[in-house]
Amino acid sequence: LYTLSQFMLEPARFCARFGWRAFTPHEREACFNYWRVLGERMGIRQIPTTVDELDAWNRAYEARAMRYSVTNQRVAEGSVLLFIKPYPRCVQPLLRRVIYALLDDRLTDAIGAPRQP
Repeated sequence: LYTLSQFMLEPARFCARFGWRAFTPHEREACFNYWRVLGERMGIRQIPTTVDELDAWNRAYEARAMRYSVTNQRVAEGSVLLFIKPYPRCVQPLLRRVIYALLDDRLTDAIGAPRQP
């Protein structure tokens, strides 16, 4: 359910934080409904019935479960490398910092990444 909730919530959160405009309530609800139906078809149970309920569940789950571990750090490093590897080595350190700057503090701590200004 957590992974599904990320697909349902993170696009709107990202746009609210970095986009030129936030999702409208209609867009947020449409994204939620698309992924809710997909989750139901995948057999995922106990999906909250509203986007606000899911958001509350997601935040509570992260507060309870998102902690640093070496495996988190390894997965994050591999993911960052997927993004920066195609670029020249001279810009890879900058790109790594840009990626880390886009993460919230809880995720940054959970993957053992340095916080960026």
